[in-house]
Parts: sequence; C-alpha cells; structure tokens
Amino acid sequence: MSRLLIPDEGLLSATGWQDWTPTYVNLTLGNGVVVARYVQIGKLVMLHYSLKFGSTTTVDGSGVTVSLPVNAHSSYILDRGNVVGDSYMVDDDAGSAFGVVRLETVSTMSPVMHWVVGTYSAPRDISATIPHTWAVDDLLYMSALFEKAV
Repeated sequence: MSRLLIPDEGLLSATGWQDWTPTYVNLTLGNGVVVARYVQIGKLVMLHYSLKFGSTTTVDGSGVTVSLPVNAHSSYILDRGNVVGDSYMVDDDAGSAFGVVRLETVSTMSPVMHWVVGTYSAPRDISATIPHTWAVDDLLYMSALFEKAV
C-alpha cells in the first residue's frame, strides 16, 4: 500500500491498481474481452473499463448498466444521473460516438451517449442499435472518478 501526504488532508493511502469483475444489466458478455481496473486513494475512486465485443457479446436492451468496483457515496444519486466520467463507443466498421458515464445507483454506472436533438445534444441510453448496431470488434470504453461510500 502506498501513502501520500497532502497538505491539510493528512496521510492518504492508495491501494494500487486492482482488477474487478463487473456484472451487467442489458448486456451479455459472452466471449467479449473486458479490462476493468480501478485505484482508490483515500475516498477517491478512479476507474477504467473497456470491452471489446466478441461474436457472442450482445446488448440486450436499452440502458446498459455495469457494476462499480466499490459503492459510490449516496450524495451522487440525487436524480438518476450524476455524470462522473466519459464514455467512448467505437464501431469497428463506421466510426465512433462520445458520451458520458452516469451513476444510476450507488453500485452501478451506465455509458450514455450524446444524441443530437435539433440544435442541442441530450443524453441517450445505448441499446442494441444506438449509437450503432454492436458487432464483433466494436469497443466500449468508460472512465470515471467518484467519492466512495463511507
């Protein structure tokens, strides 16, 4: 365990990067390849998640959720959707889409894309066909930063 001294905060401990095994709603991992890592420094949690779709990976509905490695502080869950990071969705054949990572509950996050509605963009849950039809070698990336539960 590493320790970091921050003025006015005292001595903080860092766990070092660790793997976690996420669980899913509206996504079947199948033979997809996941890299899910996080580090905790004091109460601060930073994570990186990537999924490369395999031939049996499917998005099964709208509103994919992925479990967090540790619970977030309950103050983040005021009204479904405090943004805590960025998401990036890559179609191996046709391009990519940017979005955000939204906390759905204290224990789950969702990739949400920017969807153009008229002049402005609005958040939109990903689905089997949004932002594109998911297929082999497509990629989903998420990174987030949040305060862990007490």
